[in-house]
Amino acid sequence: MPSINSSAGQADVSITKQPDGTITFSAPNWPGASFGPNNETVSGHCGGILDINSIHQSIQSDEQRIEDKRRFIDDAFRQINDTTRNPPYDPAYITNLKSQVAGAQNDIQIIKDSLDSWNSLDKQYSTLVDQVNAADKAGTPAGEAQTNEEKNSAEAQGVTKEPGTPTETATETVTNSDPNEFKGESGNPAPQTAEGSDPSNTDQEQNNKGGGGDDPLGNFIAKVDTGGRLNGPPASNPSPATPKWDGAKDMRVILKIPPAYLGLGISQEIVKAGGIVFPYTPTISYDTSASYGNSNPLHSNYTQYFFKNSSVSSITLSGKFTVQNENEANIWLSVVQLGRVLTKMPFGNDTKFLAGSAPPVLRLYGYGQFVFENVPVAITSFKFDLPEGVDYIYNSGSGFHDSMAPVVSTISFTLIPMYSRQEIRDFGVDKWVSGQLDGKGYL
Repeated sequence: MPSINSSAGQADVSITKQPDGTITFSAPNWPGASFGPNNETVSGHCGGILDINSIHQSIQSDEQRIEDKRRFIDDAFRQINDTTRNPPYDPAYITNLKSQVAGAQNDIQIIKDSLDSWNSLDKQYSTLVDQVNAADKAGTPAGEAQTNEEKNSAEAQGVTKEPGTPTETATETVTNSDPNEFKGESGNPAPQTAEGSDPSNTDQEQNNKGGGGDDPLGNFIAKVDTGGRLNGPPASNPSPATPKWDGAKDMRVILKIPPAYLGLGISQEIVKAGGIVFPYTPTISYDTSASYGNSNPLHSNYTQYFFKNSSVSSITLSGKFTVQNENEANIWLSVVQLGRVLTKMPFGNDTKFLAGSAPPVLRLYGYGQFVFENVPVAITSFKFDLPEGVDYIYNSGSGFHDSMAPVVSTISFTLIPMYSRQEIRDFGVDKWVSGQLDGKGYL
C-alpha cells in the first residue's frame, strides 16, 4: 500500500491508499487527540478515512467546541465577578469554578492547535491525494506479468511473451507504406503469392486469399492498422475504457450534522452520510442584498445614497420524502427527530452537551463548490406535514419503533448563515475574485 508523509500544523501525518481505493491517514501526535484508528485509547493519536467532508466536519466540530468553551468561560467570569448576589456564592464553588476556567482556557489552546492542523490538512488535501495516487501508480512494476486478457489476446495472434520482454510476433510483418510498392513499380519486387496461386491475380484478389487461410478476409482486415495501411498484425487488444464516474463527488443536497447528534436510534443511512440527505431535488431559495442609507440635502434635486452593509438572507430548503418500507420509515422518523433536536439548546442536567449553549451549527452542501459548499448554517425553523389521503407505514423495527410515517410528505427547513468571527475576518473580495475562497462556505 503506497504511503506519503506530510505535516499538518503541529501534527505529522501519514497518508495511505488502501487496496479498496480508500485513502486513510494516521497522525501519532495530533494535538489533543485521545483515540486511535480503531478507537482504542492512544493519547495523541488520530486517524481514519480521509476525505474533504470528514475534514470539514472536524473543522466545524473544533470551532463549535471552542465557541462552547468561550461561552462557558464568559458565564463563569460573570459568576466569579458578581458582587451583587445575595447570598454570595460559596467560596469553594468559586474556587472550583476558577479551576474549571483555567482548564477550559487550556482546552481552547489545544483545540486551536488541532483546528490549525485540520485547516492545514484542508489546504493540502488535493495535493496529498494527487501525491498518494501518483505513488500508487508509480508503485506498479513496469515489467509485471501479463494479465489474462493480454495473454489470451497474444495467444490468439500466435504471440508469446515473457514477463518484462517486448511482444514478438510469429508472422512476418509487412512494413511497406507505399501502396505502389505492391505493384512491383519503382524497382521493387512484387509480393510473393501463396503456393498454387495464379501470379496474374490482382492485389485485392491476392490479399483476399490471405495465403490460403480459413478466413482470408479476416486475415486481410487484421493486417490493416488505424491509418488504413497494410502494416502487419495489430498489437494486443486495447484495455477497456475506465468509467469516469468512479469516485465522483456527491452533488446531492446534504445538511451535515455534528457527529455527537447522530446518536442512538438514528438511521444508519443518515449516520453513514453524516447528515440529512434530500432524496429528491429540493426547492432552495435565498437572496443577498446591499443596504444603502440616504440623505436629502436642503435645496437639492437629488437624494444622496451611502452604503451601509451587505447581508445574506435566510435560506429556505424544502424537499419531498417518500416512504415505501420500514427502513425508509426509520429514515423519515430520524429526520423528524433531528429537526426537533437541532432547534433546541442543551438544558438543565445535560451532560453530553454544555447546558445553555446554542443549538449546533450545521454545514450545507449541494450542487458543487460554486453553489453550496461547506456553508455554516443554523436552523431557525423546521416543518413537516402529515397529509391526509395517503397511506402510512408502520415502523416496528430498530430505531424509532412503534411509529408511523406517511408514504409521501414535505419536510422544510429555514436556515440562516452562521459565519464565525474568524470567518468574517478571513473574507475578502480580492480572495473571492481570485478563487481562494472556493468551497469555504461563503455566499
